[in-house]
Formats: sequence, C-alpha cells, structure tokens
Amino acid sequence: MDYRSKFNLIKSIGQWKEELSKSGALTNDNILELESHLIDEIEQLDTLELNEEECFLIAKKRIGQLDTLKSEYQKVNVLHSFSHRIEPYLKGILVYLSCLSIVNILVYGFYLINVKQGLGFSHNAILIGLLGGLIIASIAIVKSPKANSMIHRLNNIFILFMILIISKPIEFFIYQKAPQLLDMEVYAMSRWVLLVFQIILFASILIGTFLIVLKKKRSNQLIIQS
Repeated sequence: MDYRSKFNLIKSIGQWKEELSKSGALTNDNILELESHLIDEIEQLDTLELNEEECFLIAKKRIGQLDTLKSEYQKVNVLHSFSHRIEPYLKGILVYLSCLSIVNILVYGFYLINVKQGLGFSHNAILIGLLGGLIIASIAIVKSPKANSMIHRLNNIFILFMILIISKPIEFFIYQKAPQLLDMEVYAMSRWVLLVFQIILFASILIGTFLIVLKKKRSNQLIIQS
C-alpha cells in the first residue's frame, strides 16, 4: 500500500520560498521573481503529462540548487546579506539592554516604594517576588499563545529601540533618586539584589535563545526531509 501523503503544490512552493528566505541572501523581490520562473517552468512541464510533484521537482532543479542560488545572490545583495546576518545579534543586544533597563527600574522601583510607603518587605522578599514574577512571565510566554504572539511582535528592532528610549530616562531618574532616598545599607543590598537578578535574567535570555535556535534548526531539518 502507498502511505505517502498527497502532494500539495502550493504548500511545496511555500516551503521552497521559506528556504530561500531563510538563506538570507535573497530579497523578497528576488524570491518573487524566482517563484514566477518556477511557476512558468511547472506550467510548461505540465503539458508533458507529468504529475504535479514531478513538475515541481524538475522545475526546482532547473531554477537551481539552494546553495548555488545563495552564492549567486550573495554577490549581488551584499548589503541585504550583511543586514540579515547582523540582525539577530543586534536584536539580541537590544533585547538584553531593554530587559536590563526594565529590571533596573523594577528593582529600584520596588525598593523606593517599599521605603516611601513603609511596606516593610525584606530584601529576600523583594528578590523572591521579582524572581517569581520572572518565572510567571517565562511560563506565560511559553504556554500562552497570546503572550507568545505579543513577544514576537515586540521582537522588532524599531520597537526595541523605542523601549530603550522610553525606559532609559526613567532608569536614569531612579538611579539619581535611589541613593538620596535609601540609606547606605538598603542601597547596598538593593545593588546586590539587582546583580543577582541581572545574572539570572542574562542566563534566562541565553537559555531561551539557545532553545529558539535549536527549535528553528529542527524545523528546517523537517522541511528539508519532507
């Protein structure tokens, strides 16, 4: 018996375009142009009474192998290729700086509110509260589709720059006020809590990035195998 799933031409063309896009060497216009050539080839081959899968495979081979296309377009699209390579690193730096800025605001904000309002929370209670918030946020991002979607929308260079522009003045203001409003012992402990939280945050971002890259590699392998 033949257990192979029915060939889907539109899906296969979409996967082929996705592979071209992930190579980083081709612009959207390049991909659309190659798609147009591919469809023309498939239509010509269809007149030879071949099935859709055979037409697609032969047409794809005539257009060229992915490595060959990548090599050719890299020579033409030098700037696009460079920006595609540097973009993940730039995003990573901006994500870390944004998170760091927000963490600084949260830690010193908690301490200032704790002192001014006389809440009486201990250093350990504040640290546990912040860590609990980080854990809950991490679980929400992983488990909740809405939270995951929101994080993906935030993973944009322009938005990350805007977060930094907004958060930095607030962070600077709190940095100026913290030594004045907190006594030396509390201020020293707040610095220690901040350092611990920054280390945990940095480790969380590294682990999260590693898992995302691993997931993408696996999905790419599945696409290639299919």
